[in-house]
Amino acid sequence: MLTGSDYYNSLPKKRMGSGVLFFNNKGELLVLKPSYKDGYEIPGGSIELDESPRKAVLREVEEEIGIDITPSEIAKLLCVDYQDAVEPKTESIMFIFDGGILSDEKLSQIKVDGKEIIDFKFINQDDVLKYLTRVVGRRVQQAMIAKRNNSCVYLENRELVV
Repeated sequence: MLTGSDYYNSLPKKRMGSGVLFFNNKGELLVLKPSYKDGYEIPGGSIELDESPRKAVLREVEEEIGIDITPSEIAKLLCVDYQDAVEPKTESIMFIFDGGILSDEKLSQIKVDGKEIIDFKFINQDDVLKYLTRVVGRRVQQAMIAKRNNSCVYLENRELVV
């Protein structure tokens, strides 16, 4: 007989990640240069076991750029994107939150560790696809549209599902 524990252990596991859009007062987007891959990323990363998507963003922002963000500063979900498995990666669910405009105080606190993250910059929103990978760039573009429309979007493989 299958127990409740056996049933839950038999369910598929999905990778999950969470990121955040931060802007400066010129409307430029914060991007980070990881040491382990080409291109830039937005702040964020993998969601750990028993961690919510928003808590993952708070942790990752602290780890990646050294600033302490409160849960109320990451209040709005902009985008959820289901991503099919593409070898070697398994299927995933990715979340993007709105971090708003960083204050001058927060901007002055940004510090990369030089190991995982080696650089950061603010880019014009129109240049997203020049700096971010195609996958992340498309997702971020959709999240920025959702932000402008004060909405949240659901994507599958970076495409809007209506």
